[in-house]
Amino acid sequence: MTLNNKTGVFNLVLYGHLPYLRPGYDTAKESWLFEALTSSYLPLIRALKRLAWDNVPFSLSLVLSPTLISLLNNHELQEKYHQYLKESLLLTEGNPAPAGGDSWGQSRANFHYNHLNEALKQFKLCNGNIFNEFIALRNSGHLEFVASAATTAFMPLFQFHEYALRPQLDIAVKQHEQLLGEKPQGFWLPHCGYYNGLEKLLEEYDIKYFYTASHALLYANEAPLSGTYRPVMVKGSNVAAFSRDRASTNEIWKNESKLAYLKYNNENEQLLDDTEKVLALVKEQATIFSQRRLNQFKAAKALMGSKSPLITTVLDLEFLGQWGAAGSYFLEEVVLALAKADDIICATAKNYLQQFHNLQQLEITSSSWGEEDSYNQFWLDKKNAWLLPHLYKMIERMHDIAARFSDATSIKKHMLNQAAREVLLAMNSDLPLMLKAQVNEELAMEELSRHFDNFYQIYKSICSNKINIDWLANDNKEYNFFDEFIDYRRFI
Repeated sequence: MTLNNKTGVFNLVLYGHLPYLRPGYDTAKESWLFEALTSSYLPLIRALKRLAWDNVPFSLSLVLSPTLISLLNNHELQEKYHQYLKESLLLTEGNPAPAGGDSWGQSRANFHYNHLNEALKQFKLCNGNIFNEFIALRNSGHLEFVASAATTAFMPLFQFHEYALRPQLDIAVKQHEQLLGEKPQGFWLPHCGYYNGLEKLLEEYDIKYFYTASHALLYANEAPLSGTYRPVMVKGSNVAAFSRDRASTNEIWKNESKLAYLKYNNENEQLLDDTEKVLALVKEQATIFSQRRLNQFKAAKALMGSKSPLITTVLDLEFLGQWGAAGSYFLEEVVLALAKADDIICATAKNYLQQFHNLQQLEITSSSWGEEDSYNQFWLDKKNAWLLPHLYKMIERMHDIAARFSDATSIKKHMLNQAAREVLLAMNSDLPLMLKAQVNEELAMEELSRHFDNFYQIYKSICSNKINIDWLANDNKEYNFFDEFIDYRRFI
């Protein structure tokens, strides 16, 4: 795959994340997972496999958060989802469209039945483990896995408690190595949250590059010579920073395409339940999107000469799934359209770094995803800032007991690892985001209370040397993910 002197290199980053859930306890979160599997992950696999079978040249970047990976590999949840699909199909069969010639009602019933039936077929084909399907696409060269923080911690908030960030990276790297047989080269900073010096922490884990917001480069200590159309090396490190392209990503996120408009406009609700019309609309919108990228590439190439401009577009898989079947169709059509274009290639950041060296060195600025030129305000707001002092105190106490009992064995070691897990779960950036957006606030408060209560129960037990075995066994039963990766000593 030669990238040199191309009109453009398109790096499509697919990002998927769901918070950890306790099977049998968190029914609301289970429904989130099942909806994402049906509307996003399984249709995505079908779309990517079709492209691969048709020998379309492409390579995409895939970010699956470690918590999502643990859910996809959870046998109990796989069985529950299988049952969910079967029951949903029976329910659809048992509720036919109203009589009296309601053609739209019949079309909608058929659409949903076919959608569920396709999901069930695909789920059976992969024996209930869709993560293995992603691995197969990686093995064929069509996907590159990019690691991310264990519980999607928003990293800038913990820059003065870096001993709390090391476990986030440690678990992510270990999980990546175990499941994929290699160390990750790329890292997705949750919400593109970057702070000065974070690259040093990434270097400890031999990470070669990360993704960040565009203004991290645009407001660097010097002007980036190629704008955001080339990565830069973070000054004083061996780590490259790739900028999310604002124009292409905003077309999706800010509802600038007709596809997104349909999602939110009730007048067009019927269209999303008509397969033929959906396909026609998707093709039209994918053509428009792709043509805009071609124009963008040509304009950049005219200024960059022999250098190949790079566009990094980030698509959130759960957001894409809100369009129903249209999301995966759209992605497939975009890849097809760009593959047919002259001198345009769909490649990954890893591919790019293998062929382009001598990148400009810059001191990039702190930044995050969110509104234009965001600087952490979504995670540090009057609605959620009260949480930070409590989190910091919890982290400091975890640091304290990890250092005091660094040679713990048996039950005490198990307790310390469980305490570390509670801290990591409390660091989940979804929780302050819910508080900020005032969406699922009650759920966020329940989760935070549970993690704080559980941590302090363990903390007091360890400090007093009084261990409640029954309580610990129950807590571990509810939260038993990352067992093989957690090491409380990483908090030292």
